[in-house]
Amino acid sequence: MEAKTPPSSADTASPLVRHFRQSLLWPLQMMSPPDRDRARHHWQRLVRADLGGVWHRVEDELPADASNFSERHYKEFVAFLPHVRRFVYGESRGVGSRPDDPVGGPALKVFRRHGVAGMRITLSEGQEPLVLSVAHVDLYFFDDIDVAILNVEVFGDDIPLAAVCDLMYRFGRAYPTAWDESGRGVHNADRMEWLGLDGEVLARADTGNRAEFLAFTCLHRAPSTSSHWAFLLHPLVLDPSPVEGPLRYGRSNTTACRSRPTWPSTSRAP
Repeated sequence: MEAKTPPSSADTASPLVRHFRQSLLWPLQMMSPPDRDRARHHWQRLVRADLGGVWHRVEDELPADASNFSERHYKEFVAFLPHVRRFVYGESRGVGSRPDDPVGGPALKVFRRHGVAGMRITLSEGQEPLVLSVAHVDLYFFDDIDVAILNVEVFGDDIPLAAVCDLMYRFGRAYPTAWDESGRGVHNADRMEWLGLDGEVLARADTGNRAEFLAFTCLHRAPSTSSHWAFLLHPLVLDPSPVEGPLRYGRSNTTACRSRPTWPSTSRAP
């Protein structure tokens, strides 16, 4: 999906970020369900529960053809310590070993969500929305560790620097901390939507629903998760939530996911 980022009239004098990428990481504590099933690992529960088939396991991100093995891949093996390499990539393959042998495989299991192609976000009331492309939505699981990490990467071209700074501040908010006089989350984007492959709206943030957030926190002693993030994580559900789900997650008391920007270049807008 092509990213379109029309600047508002207030941003025309701001430097343009020619290409911007933001990687958002959200660590989640996986909670064991009350009725323990026979799945040994949490990622196995995801395989069973994903009846719609939106999550697919990334078996190996390294190319099968050695001619496509780039220096970028090589540097990971050079830079990582041996125990880190074994954790991420598994044991080294010896002579006579089979590629499909599960013994010695990586402890890191990656699942990629399909169907989410873009994000439309209005940072503040009255501004033009930014439409960014979604590079990937991944869930990282770890064998024998009750932790998962949501990894969302978005990107766009020719975005005013002022909008980029505001985007970094507002994008990863998991829930509102307060509301202004208009009923909008004070640290959240004015409007945020996930878009499908054809540009259709898949989910929309509900951070302006003050009464619902207050009621949830009063009942469960914990803030809820905004609807657009809940949509992205499905079938994972927040542990205090009354919604039933085969995988339940807890979280630390934070309002934002962690993000990392990439700043290739800037130039003055005409």
